[in-house]
Amino acid sequence: QLGKGLMGGTITNVQGTSYKYKKSTNTKSYDYLLYKVSDENLSSFTQVITIKNIGSQKSAKIVAPIAVCDTIDVWYNKPLPVEFIGVTPSEPFEKLAMELISSPTQGTISGFAFKSYDQAVLTTFRGTYTPKYNKTVLDSVEYKVSGTNGQSTAKIYFKVHKTNIAPDIQPIANQTINEDQEAKIT
Repeated sequence: QLGKGLMGGTITNVQGTSYKYKKSTNTKSYDYLLYKVSDENLSSFTQVITIKNIGSQKSAKIVAPIAVCDTIDVWYNKPLPVEFIGVTPSEPFEKLAMELISSPTQGTISGFAFKSYDQAVLTTFRGTYTPKYNKTVLDSVEYKVSGTNGQSTAKIYFKVHKTNIAPDIQPIANQTINEDQEAKIT
């Protein structure tokens, strides 16, 4: 999934797996493209492509960290690992701090903790989202990223899908029935 860079550049599909990048009209000489691969059931974790020296004057402007929004499909009774992403778009690059500032109302987030820092622009925390109810509903969690140059917030939305679950069947003890007799099984 590619679309728009964090600094405003755009990505369009040319043909098949070929893409074209168009820089925005800002004066930045860099952009960051976040991407992940998904099919109808699963998604990869997010990765970043850094585009540098894209033919403009270098900007000395310091940009606050960016928290990245996302929408994720999740099915009831299947907890799903979730990435919370912060990007340091300008130097000095640094590992960012993250915290949850709201909780989901239709599910829970557990195990929220630092996962990785790529020694440049990307800081990742992970947690696990578990839906509480077997119904189709939209849920969300909001988080904040912060660093030396400021802070920002983002929401991750969860599209919870109802799952068909087989009913529980209690075992029945072996029964003995004599020929030509009725038996009641409870």
